[in-house]
Amino acid sequence: MLIENCTLWTGPLPADAADWNAGEIPGENAIDTKINEDAVGTSYRAKITLRHVTAYGFVPGYINNRAAFNIKEKVDCLMEGVVAYGNEIGFRLRGPGGRGGAYVTMINCISYDNDIMFRVEDDLEVLKIYNSTFDLGSGNEYFDNVSGGYDPNGLDVRNSLFTGEKPDEASHSSNLLANSSFFIDMSGHNYHLSLSSPAINAGVDIPEVTDDFDGNPRNSGSYDVGAYEGGTITGIGDELAGDEVANDFYLYPNYPNPFNPGTRIAFRINRAETVQLSIYNLLGQAVRTLVSGQLAEGLHNYTWDGRNDFGNPVSSGIYIYRLEAGSFTQTRKMHLIR
Repeated sequence: MLIENCTLWTGPLPADAADWNAGEIPGENAIDTKINEDAVGTSYRAKITLRHVTAYGFVPGYINNRAAFNIKEKVDCLMEGVVAYGNEIGFRLRGPGGRGGAYVTMINCISYDNDIMFRVEDDLEVLKIYNSTFDLGSGNEYFDNVSGGYDPNGLDVRNSLFTGEKPDEASHSSNLLANSSFFIDMSGHNYHLSLSSPAINAGVDIPEVTDDFDGNPRNSGSYDVGAYEGGTITGIGDELAGDEVANDFYLYPNYPNPFNPGTRIAFRINRAETVQLSIYNLLGQAVRTLVSGQLAEGLHNYTWDGRNDFGNPVSSGIYIYRLEAGSFTQTRKMHLIR
């Protein structure tokens, strides 16, 4: 099973519905895995891939230990570019029980502001966490190990960033304790690496990890730590007027991407300049102008809410955003999902 490019959330109901009362928060988990009873006594392992799936809002109240991702029973689960935030538990990962246990691999994942990042139970046999970014933020702890927690022989955590504290589970030297200097905008949850980030070129090669959250390649011998490679320029129609200009101006990948309903766009200019930041559809038609005018040097952040210049929501699809600053032009693409 593949679940891709989805946002899964819950929140207070605005009115009574389906035997729920207004203000109550329905739903147990964004993803909850179970296997067919006939597979319990066989060698078969179900497989599920979650790619660019975001989950939030699964807070205490309806059930105990409410988790965005409740991965259990005899399943191989690959998470690529998964984002979990604002939950009681981000990832509840469960080992062998009467129906078997999960094997979990996480690559290029991002998680922040969960009360508990990981609840690991019942001697979880396999947990691999590679090139991911975890921000404790308003949360209480990274790992809550219950009923045996995990099998140390099956735990592999490398090339990952942790803010606030680095848990014992991240003892490998390629895992780093990070702070706001590592990122473009940690407070705004934009975890792209700053140009001077200590995470750049600080990782180790991992064969299972071939690219980053945005699809930029991971190059052998120069892996960056965390969900993003730093200092990369990708997108459609990038035009750089020489190395000198490239060092003065930079348009960062938007975050989150894919997104719904809004995404943040950041760029850096190293001198005061007339700037235009515009959004286009794939036909080249102008959709929204976010910036048009003189700006001071420095880092600038803007949010696009998925609306055009008339205030109307635009449809799902790929959009192009273009930065023009003096003679410099750079263009990237982003994916809006309704």
